[in-house]
Amino acid sequence: MIARATLLVLLIGLAGLSVWLAEQQREPPTPQSLVRGTDGYFEGLELRGSDARGRLAYRMSAERAEHDAERDAIVLSGVDVELLSEGTLIWTLVADTATAPAGSNHIELDGGVVMRKAGDDSDLAVSGESFMVSPDDETSSSEGPVRISMGDQVLDGIGFRADLAAGSMRLLSHVHGSYSDAG
Repeated sequence: MIARATLLVLLIGLAGLSVWLAEQQREPPTPQSLVRGTDGYFEGLELRGSDARGRLAYRMSAERAEHDAERDAIVLSGVDVELLSEGTLIWTLVADTATAPAGSNHIELDGGVVMRKAGDDSDLAVSGESFMVSPDDETSSSEGPVRISMGDQVLDGIGFRADLAAGSMRLLSHVHGSYSDAG
């Protein structure tokens, strides 16, 4: 009887040990994005870029960044960007995603893009679904629908070009505006 009980305990112990060893040798699950052609990823990424003189030109943070090997681009999600001119913060941007193609000097922002002027009390904001930003040239543009708002003043249009350092913007077509003197 004791031999049977000992054999049973030994068999249960061996079964438990084999399950534990199998779990130790199993590889961690591969994120789905790596299966689609992404060859690496980071979480909680912060990038800093400099201008030609070595001054900080932008800071970009993302919840997640992946290298898309097929497009040779960095794809970011949960994106915050700060653009600086001569070391001074001039604009902040948020977007759902951003793409930085290898070898380019621009960033493509997509999904719920909001660009806000920094350093003044004007509450100037530019919003749309897709923007291209070039920190080196301090420019931004879009070909899609855009809204420029400042308080109760709103301008809607299709496409825009902006010189971010100079603070000038131009809507390209189908411009409509509204103004309210609620003061």
